[in-house]
Amino acid sequence: MGTSTIVLVGIGFDRQLFDERSLFPEPMGRDYVAFGQVGQYSYGTNTYRFAVMPDRIVLQHNADAVLSDELNAAAGHVGEALQSRSQGHGVTALGFNLEAVFPQADGGVSGEEYCDRLCNRDRIQQAIGSEFHEAQCRVVVLSGGVRYTLRIEPHLASNGANLFVSVNGHQDIGPADDLRSKLSKAGSAREYIESVCSSLAREFKGDEQ
Repeated sequence: MGTSTIVLVGIGFDRQLFDERSLFPEPMGRDYVAFGQVGQYSYGTNTYRFAVMPDRIVLQHNADAVLSDELNAAAGHVGEALQSRSQGHGVTALGFNLEAVFPQADGGVSGEEYCDRLCNRDRIQQAIGSEFHEAQCRVVVLSGGVRYTLRIEPHLASNGANLFVSVNGHQDIGPADDLRSKLSKAGSAREYIESVCSSLAREFKGDEQ
């Protein structure tokens, strides 16, 4: 199970711009928050989430699928509403994100061991002048106009047994940029993130060892 999010950062967002009940295929929960410009909503059994704040809009899908069609469709509706505003869309940045946990295979290496293998432990100890508990990896990839930041870490909740992976695909957005064209890059972002996850899962489980 992973969590995909599409995040729009900017100014002047207002929950009343959107029809929150029509965004996702599952019914909206009754425990929503809506006051002033702010709204926070969940759908189904927290399968989907939608949050609006003056400076940020977050659409979330908890599922095995990466940047699912349902999530992209909801983001498209949000983008259309923002693009139609007379004062401009107000978006300054757009993120396509994934967080996922890969379980340790029976008899396989732990997340902590795997991350240690991605670094030169002796060089790090020499550089910082002390022992250290664990290593984490941060990688930046530029692809198709999107800046991807990958974090590969031992999973804290499993005491380092599993592997935690986070991918953030970032785009800067200008006032004159067409928001719909920026959101349309979700398809290529999904392909890239899926390829990263497939490769990491295969390596972590030891299929290539």
